[in-house]
Amino acid sequence: MRYWAIIFFFIMGCKKPPEKVVEPDLLKKKGNVLILNEGLFQWGQSELSIYNKYTKETANNLYKLYNNAKLGDVLQSVTEWNNRLYLVINNSGKIVVVDKQNLTYINTIDGLKSPRKIAIYQNQKAFITDLYSNGVSVYDLLTQKITNKIAINSWTEDLMILNNQIYITAPKSKYVYIIDGSKEKVIDSIETLYGGQSFQIDKNGYIWEACMGDSTLGFAAGLVKINASNHTVEQRIEFKNKNESASRLCVNKDRSKLFYINKHIYSIDPQTFEIKLEFNGNNKQLYGLNCDSETDELYIADAVDYLSSGTIYRMQPNLSQVSDTFKVGIIPNGFYFFK
Repeated sequence: MRYWAIIFFFIMGCKKPPEKVVEPDLLKKKGNVLILNEGLFQWGQSELSIYNKYTKETANNLYKLYNNAKLGDVLQSVTEWNNRLYLVINNSGKIVVVDKQNLTYINTIDGLKSPRKIAIYQNQKAFITDLYSNGVSVYDLLTQKITNKIAINSWTEDLMILNNQIYITAPKSKYVYIIDGSKEKVIDSIETLYGGQSFQIDKNGYIWEACMGDSTLGFAAGLVKINASNHTVEQRIEFKNKNESASRLCVNKDRSKLFYINKHIYSIDPQTFEIKLEFNGNNKQLYGLNCDSETDELYIADAVDYLSSGTIYRMQPNLSQVSDTFKVGIIPNGFYFFK
């Protein structure tokens, strides 16, 4: 009885968001925000939701609606280039390319193990991080083929291109790795903190890394400020509580404040290093975070129970209160703001 009760709870609790008829010109409206929904691991539930910040309309299951097909298993991230959106599907080992204007399918990048993020280099090639391949793949945008793999002795996660160099976070190490974009090889590494998860650049051009740490291995989480001109660490901020973490780093409109998830949402001033609680995450499973560079509003994704529809909180620019709340797909993890 206990076994069947668990199965029943799981199936009944895992409810898809209701499909909604979308008016044909919804994607043509200004002010749209695309929400990435991972879906349950191995359930092939990845989907796209859309929200309009002016009309407050919400629509779910957009990929299925516009393509009459499933997107794949675990939608990890999105990158925009050449009027296309590159949707990184982690557990499916692929990147699905869609038209930015109407979300219709264009092509697929295959031959990947477990991709995490993609970044475009000089409109010629793309660098792709990966959970299991211990390296970074290079994809030729002209031939549409993977042409190289750059070995790194770790899972690779976030990546940032700056001054023709590609900075890579490596969550199973204490290092940031730096790749020469033209030579396609690692040229340097910087010791930061264990569990590097995400990057941002502040208003003075410094790179910031959010590090998750690892309590079982005794590594503290924290934030690191990096000088890109000489590849040195300017500041390490280690969290004292071993159960703390830092992830989903994002930045406000003028890059004067950084935000990250550590159960709650915190901000840090990149010059004074003052840390401030901005949003209480009690009774929530905060999983995604980004700031709208047009309005300076913060969007926060709550995975709720990791089974049912996730909740998005939209914060006013001054972060004084939540201005809107709406439901999306299962396990929302990221946002793309249409320009």
